[in-house]
Amino acid sequence: MEEKTRSLALIFISVCANVIGQILMKQGMTGDESISLVVYLERFFSIWVISGFFLYAFSAFVWLKVLTKVELSFAYPILSTSFVLIVFLSWLIFHEDIALLRAAGVGFICGGVVLVARS
Repeated sequence: MEEKTRSLALIFISVCANVIGQILMKQGMTGDESISLVVYLERFFSIWVISGFFLYAFSAFVWLKVLTKVELSFAYPILSTSFVLIVFLSWLIFHEDIALLRAAGVGFICGGVVLVARS
């Protein structure tokens, strides 16, 4: 496997771990918005949130490996695919409404990632 492909694979692993971590943390903290400190702490220490933190930290460690391999000006824009995945999964899992303007923004992000990846 060539070096650029390996680097893209590492970026993909980092992005996926980051996104899944965010989704898990959101799942763990979702519920009644007017919660007490005790309920907040129970949610904070739930398996959902702890797992989310673990994956988020894992993504950071993988990201550090990415930074040893590629230029930041190449890698960082590709990291923005996490925004695209978060919007899609928020819609799919949490049934969040995605406004047209937000969807257009996601489209621009996708276009930018394609341009950066081709450079």
